[in-house]
Amino acid sequence: MRYICMWVLCLLVACSTYTPIDVEEPPPASGSTRIAAQTTFGSPERRTTLWEIDQSPSGGYYVRGSYQDDRVIGTLSSTGIDLQTAGEPFVIRDLLALPGAIGGASSVALLAGWHEANGTHPNYYLALAAYQDLTPSTQFELASDTLRVWSNGLGLISTTAQQAEVIAVGGVAEDVHYYPFMLRVRVESNLSWTILQQKIFYEAPLRWFNDVVVAANGMMYVAGANSGSPDSAFVWCISPDLDVAWEVGVRPDNVDYAVISGIALGPTALYAVGRAGVVKAGDQRWSSGLVAAAALDGSLAWSKVVSVSDWGDRYNNCAADGNALYACGRAFSAHYYDTNRKYGHALLTRFDGSTGNVDYHLTFGDTSFESGFNSLEVAGSQATCVGWTRYGLLGYGFQGWYVDIDLTGAVTTELPSFSSLIDMRRAVPVEDSPDEKRARAGCYGLSTRTSGTTSEP
Repeated sequence: MRYICMWVLCLLVACSTYTPIDVEEPPPASGSTRIAAQTTFGSPERRTTLWEIDQSPSGGYYVRGSYQDDRVIGTLSSTGIDLQTAGEPFVIRDLLALPGAIGGASSVALLAGWHEANGTHPNYYLALAAYQDLTPSTQFELASDTLRVWSNGLGLISTTAQQAEVIAVGGVAEDVHYYPFMLRVRVESNLSWTILQQKIFYEAPLRWFNDVVVAANGMMYVAGANSGSPDSAFVWCISPDLDVAWEVGVRPDNVDYAVISGIALGPTALYAVGRAGVVKAGDQRWSSGLVAAAALDGSLAWSKVVSVSDWGDRYNNCAADGNALYACGRAFSAHYYDTNRKYGHALLTRFDGSTGNVDYHLTFGDTSFESGFNSLEVAGSQATCVGWTRYGLLGYGFQGWYVDIDLTGAVTTELPSFSSLIDMRRAVPVEDSPDEKRARAGCYGLSTRTSGTTSEP
């Protein structure tokens, strides 16, 4: 086991600034009868989206995203949304709301990501931050003189009233060589940080980790990708000692690529969702949804490509609820090049977790612009989804979107019809929507702004 041998640890107490945001709330963006509540926010001329929600112990959700081009975090509930600019000057990749308060705070949220290279550190370096009751409190940094270090995901190992243990996953890079990386830390009652374990997986070159979930027995399940071949998606099971228990590759037959964007742990399987490249309308390469299940013994239970439409489909995240798997994303997504118009609907799909069969698809939005979901939480007969809507012109503005979806009664598939509105034979696939795309830090010229949008690399 090798470690990052030159690192810097910084504890910054109450050092960050934050600015509350007066949220604009335009009219609703969808008239679906399944919508129990919805809020759109942000000017349609600017770029606003939510990338992630996580349940808050004090009620409602913590959220992170971009509000009119500024990185934001905040809280969200049926009574409204409270956003503020994120005080940390680093690229935020994940949000973890602790299920219980520590240090006397009513709620604590942790952020993970990386700082870009600067005059102090010549390389990208890992950054974690703690927010207490939505106020920035402390920050942790891990830097190296020889390696780039970054974090894409956070998982909760354990928590008490005095402390919490979390695992941060990501990667390190030395020149053009990439390796997965894990860092186990303890957050103390005063929100200071203590390193417990760290590991670079030198036995797995050209890879990095994107996401992690932790089981009750301490086993950690991670998803990642291969920097030498982006179509090589994988999931691993890793022990509490940071040893690899098993690995499963996720790429169905007859696809050009496979990318995992979200994972969820069910009673008997680890689920993964994302996108896969297939040839569809106009003999062009479009994305379709990707969904797979790995049994907890390390075997691939099933994997499927889900084509909701003849155009762009993808899943951005998922949630397991008993034997059901819910996945959110977008469908019918395309760019009509004659008018520069964007089209597409937000998508929610429920799968049978045992077989991968589709129970139903639900789409939300309007046929005059693009909408999409980035993250979701499911509780009983309600799904809460966040993302964006009213993306009408390629490279221009869109609004943030929060939707509560009623799943009571007999739910059947609901899909839009574009046939009377536009000639989709002249549509082309353009991947510039504000889905979150987790990747390695600072490689191949990736940045936090692409194609004039706030989509992450």
